[in-house]
This record gives sequence, structure tokens and C-alpha cells, in this order.
Amino acid sequence: MAGVRDRLVGPIAMTVTVDLRASYSPRRHKRASPLGRFVSALLGVVIPIIVLAGTTDTTGEETWVLTLGISVVGGLALARLINLGERRLYLFAFCLYVYIFLGLAPTTFLRTGNLPSTTPNVLSTDLLPAGLLVLLGLATFTVGYSNFIPRHGIYRNQTRSRSRISLNRSIALYMVAVSASIYFIRVIGIGVILNTRAQRFSTVAATFPNPTNAALVSAAAWVPLQVSTVCVLYAGRASGRLSLSLKILIGSGFLLTLLVNNPMSGARYHVGAMLFGYMVMLGAVSSKQRTRVLLGATVAGMMLLFPVADRFRHEISSSSSTRVGLTSEYDGNGDYDSYAQIANTVTAVRSSGLRMGHQAFGAVAFFVPRSIWAQKPRDTGIVVAEAKGYKFTNLSSPLWAEFYMDFGWLGVLVGFGFIGWVFARLDHFLVHSTRESSPWFVAGAGLSLYTVIVLRGSLLQAMALPSMFIFSVVLVTKLSNAVKEQD
Repeated sequence: MAGVRDRLVGPIAMTVTVDLRASYSPRRHKRASPLGRFVSALLGVVIPIIVLAGTTDTTGEETWVLTLGISVVGGLALARLINLGERRLYLFAFCLYVYIFLGLAPTTFLRTGNLPSTTPNVLSTDLLPAGLLVLLGLATFTVGYSNFIPRHGIYRNQTRSRSRISLNRSIALYMVAVSASIYFIRVIGIGVILNTRAQRFSTVAATFPNPTNAALVSAAAWVPLQVSTVCVLYAGRASGRLSLSLKILIGSGFLLTLLVNNPMSGARYHVGAMLFGYMVMLGAVSSKQRTRVLLGATVAGMMLLFPVADRFRHEISSSSSTRVGLTSEYDGNGDYDSYAQIANTVTAVRSSGLRMGHQAFGAVAFFVPRSIWAQKPRDTGIVVAEAKGYKFTNLSSPLWAEFYMDFGWLGVLVGFGFIGWVFARLDHFLVHSTRESSPWFVAGAGLSLYTVIVLRGSLLQAMALPSMFIFSVVLVTKLSNAVKEQD
């Protein structure tokens, strides 16, 4: 046991040292406030201890030591972000996913032996490689993120064209989006919209048998409306034409998106990402104090409200069970199958070999119908589930699994370095575009928490919504003359 723990603790210590560099700028070495120390102790120490105290190591599987270290890394990084109150929303989403789905949850079920119900018979020999893949991704993500951080200013004396939101285009998109929402409600039925998540999922699947089409239609039912509602508000303010009629449009659009994507029948991830996006775009990160409140509330919501929302998945009756406590929420729950699926991907690759970009290309070309591309790749989660012989195949496929399935260890190494660099660029853009009401701030803010869904996968399945969001933003954007930017 000591030998295995020595091999695990070394990479964990290195990752803690490296990963925390990504949670703050090299130029801002601030002493933690009392709030920061409290949140650090809560997320990085107290909650992992609660998980340990609430479980018993019945399996002798020591990989939980590694995932416990990942929990500490994620908790301390989240606490640092909350304490700083900076608008690093993409880094926040990444740390949130790692903390819960790759840290606390696997620590729980690896100790109890009660693996997620949707992923039985995970090979114990592949649990450690899965953890090492996670550590590799964390380390290279941190390198990619921290290396982008500007040290001598950014956009100094650069000239670029400045995009603006068009009020007329926003209103036009709003009208089309309202029509799309009403069409979706009529096709699915208002009763289904206000019913359980299982009922809605089965009705959409029966109405739109092609999964890609179903995802696109579901996204079109509320994403363009969310974008156009916020853009009408921004453009109306900028033009000084925010009349009563526009205010009515904005209020109606907000309510209609909440109806179509409601907490009862809508996917919890989508509802949470939509509400988070609305709050960011409406000023919830306009000050450090507000940012601290939003980020702290989001962590609390993911750990407390997310499990409660699961009660709407099926019919609620007096006999329906409720998971109470951290360990009961994560123990055997298929919602937290990320770590198990990474291990299953290691098993699948050993049996069938690498896909050499085949899965990634399918995600990029997700919009191509299978009637045209007969050999179009299927969701990586489905491929892995079938390789394991599972009957239930609608499983997650984290980015670690996606990169590993295509290119192995090198894919994880390079892929997460690139993801870290992209996330740092997006975070920096959000900070510098908040006051401009830029259309790309709308895109960046609206998609920030949706990153959790992309990280969880499958990538092919997750591409429809961000593509619809970006396309909607493009439709309301106009370019003004080039301007000279000063730092």
C-alpha cells in the first residue's frame, strides 16, 4: 500500500503546485482574505474530509488517494477564484467540473466500491491509468492557461474592427426565435414541457429520431431567444431607444426561455448554464463582490440544488427516494460516471486501438446528416458503452476520454494544453469586453458554464448548443470602422 501511495502522492503534489498557478495572475500575489481562507478550508479540506468520513474503504483500491488529491486541487483553485472575484468564468467552470466529477464523486465510489449504476464492471486495472490521464490533463491545461496570461499588457496599439450589436437584427432574430419556441411547444405539447424530464426526453426522441436533429431542434427552441433577448436589451440601451415596447419584448423573451428550458423538464445542465449566462450578461460579474457571490452560489448550487433537481427526472410520488448528503449523492449515481468512463475508454482503446482523429472529426462535422455521411462517427460515449457490452449507452465521454480515444496519451497532453490556452484567451476577452456590451461578450458569457457539459461529453452530442449560440450571435452582429485600441 505504501508503494502505491508514494507513486500517487508525487504526481498529486506536483499538480497541486502547478494547478494553483492557473487560478491567479502572476502579477497579483494577494494575501488571502478571511473569506478566502474560510472558502479554501471548506472546499479544499472540510468537504474532502466529510467524503472520507462518510465512506469506508471496502475495496482495497488505492486510486481514491489520487482522486482525493484532485478534490483538494479543485477545491483550492475554486476558493482562490472566488476570493479574487475575477471574471475567469471558463477557468471556474473547468475547476468546478474537475472538483465534483473527477474529484469528490470518484473518491466516494472508489472507496465504497459502488460504481455508477450505468457503468458496471469497470476494470480495476484501468482505474489508475484513468487517474494519471486526469492528472496529465490538469498539468498541461495549467501550462496552456498560465502561459497565455499577459505580462506586459495586451492589445497595446492594435487596430482591429469593433463589432456591435444591431438593434434591428436583434429584433428580427427575436421574432424568428419566438416562432421557433412556439413551434417546439406545439410539437412537443405544453403538457410535456411542464412534465418530467424523462417524459420530455422520450417525446423529443420519438418526434425527432435522429439524435443530432433532436439536439439542434431543442437548442433552437430557446438559445436564439436567449441571445436575441439580451441583445435587444444591450442595443436598446446603447441607442437610447429602450422604449416600453422593447422592455415588454425583453421580459416576454426571458419568461419564454424559462418556460421552454425549465427546471422540471429541461436538462439540469442546460437550465443551469442558461441561468448563469443570463446573470453574467445582466451584470452579475460587474464588480468583484458580485462575482464572488455568483461563483460561490454556483458552487453551492452544483452541490446542493443539482441533486434536488434530479427529482424532476421521473414521476414524483410519495415513494420517490431522495439522496441526502454528499456521499449518498455520488455513491452509485450514473450522473457522475466521468471517471468510470475514462477508465472504460482505456479498456476500449486497448481492445480496438486508437481512432486517429475519427471521433474528433465527427464532432466538428456534427451537422452533416448520416444520410449523406453513412460512416459518420457515433458519440464516443456510445462507442465505449458498446465496447463494454452495456445495454444503456447514453453515457458521458469526458474530454480526457475523447482525446485519449483518438490520439492516446499524446492527445491528452496536447489537447489540454490547447484547451487551457483557449480558456485563458476567452477569460481575458470577457474581462476586457464587459463594458462594451460586445456581441462576443454575449457569446462568451452565455457559453461559459456550458463548458461543464462540453467537458463531460460526449463531444459530438454537446456541439449543437454552442454552435447554435455562436450562429445566433453572428446574426445580430454588425462591424463598424476599424479603431485604434489602447492598452
